[in-house]
Amino acid sequence: MKAVRSILTVLLILALLLPTLVSCAGGGKKDDKKDQPDDKPIGMDISGYKIIRPDAASENVKGVTSVTRADILKYAGIELEVAIDEDTPDSAKEILIGETGRRESADALASLRKKTSKQAFIITSIGEKIVIVGLSDDDTVIAAKHFVNEFVENSKGDKRITYALGGNPIAKKTGKVLLFSENYDAVVMEKKQTVFEPSPISTEGSTYCKIIKLEHQSDPKNNGILFVTSEANSSYPLYRSKDDGSTWEILRDVPDKVNNAQTGYQPYIYELPADMGKYKKGTLLFSACTRGSGKTFMILQASTDLGESWEAICNVAIGGAYAKGPINWESEGLWEPVLMYEESTGRLYCAYSDETDTKHNQKLVYKYTTDLKSWSELGNMVALPQADYRPGMIALTKMGNKYALAYEIHAFNPGGQIHLAFADSLDSWNYSVRGTPIKDKDTGMYMCTAPGLGWTSDGNAAHGTLFATASRNSDQTKMDTKCALFISFDGGRTFTAIENPLGVTKPSTGSDGYSPGFFTDKDGYVYYVNNREYIKGLNCKIELAKIKVY
Repeated sequence: MKAVRSILTVLLILALLLPTLVSCAGGGKKDDKKDQPDDKPIGMDISGYKIIRPDAASENVKGVTSVTRADILKYAGIELEVAIDEDTPDSAKEILIGETGRRESADALASLRKKTSKQAFIITSIGEKIVIVGLSDDDTVIAAKHFVNEFVENSKGDKRITYALGGNPIAKKTGKVLLFSENYDAVVMEKKQTVFEPSPISTEGSTYCKIIKLEHQSDPKNNGILFVTSEANSSYPLYRSKDDGSTWEILRDVPDKVNNAQTGYQPYIYELPADMGKYKKGTLLFSACTRGSGKTFMILQASTDLGESWEAICNVAIGGAYAKGPINWESEGLWEPVLMYEESTGRLYCAYSDETDTKHNQKLVYKYTTDLKSWSELGNMVALPQADYRPGMIALTKMGNKYALAYEIHAFNPGGQIHLAFADSLDSWNYSVRGTPIKDKDTGMYMCTAPGLGWTSDGNAAHGTLFATASRNSDQTKMDTKCALFISFDGGRTFTAIENPLGVTKPSTGSDGYSPGFFTDKDGYVYYVNNREYIKGLNCKIELAKIKVY
């Protein structure tokens, strides 16, 4: 009995001491350097490895193998030999790219095929070997780029790569390859879905489609919800998806709570990424142009219940009469708001097209706020001295540490040629310079009217990937889609035009392909929405493409 009591006493003492022991062993003070993790990447030394590819590899697999070798040298400081499977004795230390003759490649592919028969790749380790292979050659190229992006780029040149999968392979479905860069960066459409399809007898239009994905909600389960809005016959329908776009519900037309105006155009939806005034991080913001009583209004509204209801905040700006016509040169209206938060200054900017300055037919301007109620004076983004240039229709995106602005200029035939400008901050534009046309680097074909612009840091390590599109191409004969998707891997210096996965297939009737929207989430996925002709001359449907760059 004494022995039992002694054991119980020891156990009690250990139970009392356990929190202290755990704290001393694994916690410690934040400023205790002994407890700080080593900032060197944890991974494996691949010095002495060989990269093995199949003898009958396609040109793309051969190319990405060479690029992978070069990237390992660039980022990890390790120079590896590339060898062909049939010519090289099997050894333990190999990086296998593609469907090689090695047993490990066959085993990895077999395990992948058990998971899916669709486009996909697997990255795994079997013994000391690293196996990188896809169900198709394109999937193998994507897998090799993913391997570099995830495990090689962060290696810091210490002869190691940050690869520590162990028995946890990466198996990932891919999609349709839209474009490979010269360096084999892969632009992949992972899925395509319909957001809205009108009834065949409807005359409902759909223009100015805009999309967001919630990422700043206080309730984590609401992060990931998608919202799409558009202009439809002077109203603003709002669509919501809680399953990444697979299904959609129509909430309601967003009303103008600021002025109670009955007509409006050009909506923009945004999620507040920080507290501003009385409005908390995660508040939904909605801006648009409405008109009435001989005036145009740039409204701002808020929703704190995931778009179910809206409250008025203010008019960001008030313009004069809206004169509807093909050019609207007699108008004094306001057009196309875009909202963007600048983290470095804590400001929310509203950028838009403005016709109220008598010295300019139209110019691109901004205002900013720190409380959503009080707004700054106008600042210029593009204000050109030539009256007939008429810059308009802002598309704006952040590219790492700088901003890109796309807009049409009326003067250049066939009209509305899209130009691109850059700035280091949202209030530092070289506004008297017209910018650079966005055009295909091989054919010279350019974009016209109503641009959309998006960017992801994925792809080119130095520049990311920039996307641009508009309602039509300058040359309607070069491709089936009449509004190409233009892609840049060098920060907007050059573009490649490709068939648009959401492109219109006939010359624009005025609604289809007009002012599409982009949103890039924190994981680098690009959500792209466009309005496509449904019944000729009557209405448009809204479609969504989810794009990933490897």
